[in-house]
Amino acid sequence: MKGLSKDLYLKLILHLLIWILVAILLFIYPSYRYNVPALPGDFVIKQVVHFLLMLVAYYLNAYLLVPKLLLKQHYSLYTLTIGIIMISAGFFMAGVDNILDLPTQMQGIWLKGMEKSYFDRFGLATTVITLGISTSISLITKVNKDNKALLKLERENFSMELSTLKAQIHPHFFFNTINTIYALSYKEADKSRSALSMLSKIMRYSLYETAQPKTNLDKELTFILNYIEVMRLRLPTDTQIDFKYPSPVKPMDLAPMLLIPFIENTFKHGLHEESGGRISIHVEQFDDGIGLKTINSYKEPSDPMEDNPKKHGGIGIQNTIRRLDLLYNGKYDLQIKKHQDRHLFELNFKLQLS
Repeated sequence: MKGLSKDLYLKLILHLLIWILVAILLFIYPSYRYNVPALPGDFVIKQVVHFLLMLVAYYLNAYLLVPKLLLKQHYSLYTLTIGIIMISAGFFMAGVDNILDLPTQMQGIWLKGMEKSYFDRFGLATTVITLGISTSISLITKVNKDNKALLKLERENFSMELSTLKAQIHPHFFFNTINTIYALSYKEADKSRSALSMLSKIMRYSLYETAQPKTNLDKELTFILNYIEVMRLRLPTDTQIDFKYPSPVKPMDLAPMLLIPFIENTFKHGLHEESGGRISIHVEQFDDGIGLKTINSYKEPSDPMEDNPKKHGGIGIQNTIRRLDLLYNGKYDLQIKKHQDRHLFELNFKLQLS
């Protein structure tokens, strides 16, 4: 049993227990039912043959007829084969009775005795029941196996899609961040060195924390704070950046780098190296989740076709929404509004984590 899987081992034990119960019914119950201390030896031989017939019928159907005929939609051939087995069982068991001369030996033991017959209806009935149970269990097992395979495939596809989305978000994020530091190096070398130090912390978080399915909210906020400080270095001194977050942070886990695409998008569209601007980033923590609200100024696009709140984002936003659909489907709310009179974009995001 050492090499058997747990499921197969349990299956073997279950089959063994069921067949022991069948054997008890065939060998012990008749004596108890008719209050007979002992039955003829030939009757025991007949019951052994009957037991073996049930065994053969069950496993022949379960491992040959059902998979080779029924599941391959050869319904007529399967029905014909099953019918032949049932009828043959009736004739076969009657033949065993007559060969062993059981009708004569059982006179005076059964209340009504046994009449000589060429067709055993009890043998037919037990074969029908055996085949019915065998077919039912085989079909249920097949359905469960298919469902498990489908569930496994869905999990694999789910995992692959999440990995792909994360693989797309991370390079996109770092591409923008490195571009920021590169531009800064031409203007202020001291600030670029400070930015590189913060970038190393950001990369450490990205390498180690994002390898896990969940991270702590406190670590995610520290990551966001480092990112904001990197972005602040390249902006004019009169730029208004308002970042508020809960302190202290209550223990709460969420998918890593889930909020950063929204915040990155706020910097991308709301602030400019020449004219500055203003943005507001507020992270809230509730008993059962978190909230994020960002407000940023924007410039009117030169192309009217681009003047669309739904385009207020790129690959990072699109992939983040897809991640949310996969991980938190039905548990989040995301709204992006444009206040044209005030030249502001407003993003409201709420996520239920428990």
